[in-house]
Amino acid sequence: MDVKQDVAPEKNAEPPPGYICFRCRKKGHFVQYCNETKSDEAKNSVMLKSGNKKPSGIPSSDLVPASEDTPGAMFHNGEWVVQKAHLAAQQQSTLAKGVDNSYILSGSIPPKTPTNGVSYPISFSQPLVTLYPLGNYTFGTKEPLFEKDTNISQRFQRMREEFETMGMRRSVEGVLLVHEHNLPHILLLQIGASFFKLPGGEVKRGEEPIAALRRLLNDILGQSTVEEPADGAMESSPPSSWAIDHLLAQWWRPNFEPPQYPYIPAHITRPKEHKYLYLVQIPEKALFSVPRNYKLVAAPLFELYDNSPGYGPIISSLPNVLSRIHFKYV
Repeated sequence: MDVKQDVAPEKNAEPPPGYICFRCRKKGHFVQYCNETKSDEAKNSVMLKSGNKKPSGIPSSDLVPASEDTPGAMFHNGEWVVQKAHLAAQQQSTLAKGVDNSYILSGSIPPKTPTNGVSYPISFSQPLVTLYPLGNYTFGTKEPLFEKDTNISQRFQRMREEFETMGMRRSVEGVLLVHEHNLPHILLLQIGASFFKLPGGEVKRGEEPIAALRRLLNDILGQSTVEEPADGAMESSPPSSWAIDHLLAQWWRPNFEPPQYPYIPAHITRPKEHKYLYLVQIPEKALFSVPRNYKLVAAPLFELYDNSPGYGPIISSLPNVLSRIHFKYV
C-alpha cells in the first residue's frame, strides 16, 4: 500500500491565490519559508485565540476595513476587518468618550477638528453653511412697515374669510444666521417689548414659496435706507438676491387659532395654514434696512432652545432643526 507523503513546495514558488501564511498571517510566501520566529508564531496564535478570529459565514459586504487594535477585528484575506453591526454598536459607547468613527459607516470624509476641540464628521449628504460675524453687517432704518391686521382677532377673521374663497393659506419664513465668537445667532424681528418673529409673510396664489420669501425679504430688509446707519458706514449694499438653500421645517395650523404643529393632526382633513421655514444664506457683507417699527435682534441658539414661553414653539424648535447642519465660521 502506497502512502502519500507531503512534499514541501519550492522556495521561490508562488502561493496560490488566497493562500495566507498561518505563522505571520500574510500573503506572498509559504509557511515553510516564513521569516517569523516560532516565538512570533506563538504570540500570534495566542492573540488570535484571545479574541481575533476569521469572519466565517459573514458576507464581505458586511465587513469594513479596520486596524489590528479595533475591538472585534477579524483577519480576512490578509487584512483586518470588522463587522458593520459590531462597529455601529461600539460607536454608541465611543461617542461618549469623544471618539467618533461614524464616518466609516456613512461614507463621509474623516472628522474635522474645529477650534473648540470637538470632532465632527462632515458627511457628503449633510449641508455645510458658512456663517459670518455679526459685525460684518450694517443696519439702517426706513419707513415703518405695518401688518395687515392690527390684532389677532382680525387676523383670524381675515383668514377665515379667505379660506372660504382661496382655501388654505400658505406662508413662508426665513432663518438668517450669523455668528458671534463662533456661536450661531438667528436674526429675529422684534415688535414691542417681548414679541419676536422670523422675517416672512404670506405666499400669493400661484407663487412658489422660495420666490415669495425673496420678495418678502426684499420688502422687509432689502430696500434702500431712508436714514444712514449711526456710524455712517454705507460701503455695504442690500442683498440683490437671497440664497435660499434648504427647507428646514414645515408647520401646519389645524384651526383658526394660534396653535401650530410640525405635523397634520390625524383628525384634521383641511388645515387652515401651511408654513414653510427656509434657511437663507446671507452674503459676507450686506446692508439691512429695518422698518422703524421693528428691531432686528440677533438671538443665540442657546437662548432659543426649549424657550417656547419667550419665543414661541416654532422659533424655540430651531436649535433642534439646525443641529443637522455643519457650520463653518469665517
